[in-house]
Amino acid sequence: MFALRQWIEQRYFFFLIGFALVVLAIGTFRGETSLRTYLALRDSQKVLVGTVDGLSSDIQRLEKEIAMTQTSTDYVHKLLRDKYHITEKGEQILLFED
Repeated sequence: MFALRQWIEQRYFFFLIGFALVVLAIGTFRGETSLRTYLALRDSQKVLVGTVDGLSSDIQRLEKEIAMTQTSTDYVHKLLRDKYHITEKGEQILLFED
């Protein structure tokens, strides 16, 4: 009799564990906080971290450029010529096509 009672208790225990696992599995793949949503948010986080890193490096580069323009007039002239194509009086710009 003891063996039968132990088997029945184990059967209910396994049934309850199985039921709980099924409910958890359904909740994981469906619903507001599903595994798919988590993975999508994790991918979005990676993209945002990359964007923030890129913007941080842009900020550092621009801060360096600002500092150089404040301290060096030669750099300002070079910047005006190279980046903005501003010429001095009497100069001409020649454009070559490939």
